[in-house]
Amino acid sequence: MKRKVEEDEKNEKIVRNLMKLPSNRRCINCNSQGPQYVCTNFSTFVCATCSGIHREFSHRVKSVSMATFTAEDVAGLREGGNEEINHQLPNRQTKLIIF
Repeated sequence: MKRKVEEDEKNEKIVRNLMKLPSNRRCINCNSQGPQYVCTNFSTFVCATCSGIHREFSHRVKSVSMATFTAEDVAGLREGGNEEINHQLPNRQTKLIIF
């Protein structure tokens, strides 16, 4: 039990540090400042408004402050994140990648 709590705390700290990276300080979809959610389908940081839109498409969205993150979630964010999506889709006309 203690080990699980320690792992959850470690993962939360990593996610919060990843959220502080310049590319993750804005919502990947609408570019608003201070996203507080993670879309685990795309391993990106999104704002509250866009998190609701992602949920409408049955995407998995987690609150950074309320949810626990698995090792797989953390690995996805380390490998992905907003910067990686921006590199994969450099010519998109809008920041909304889900529409």
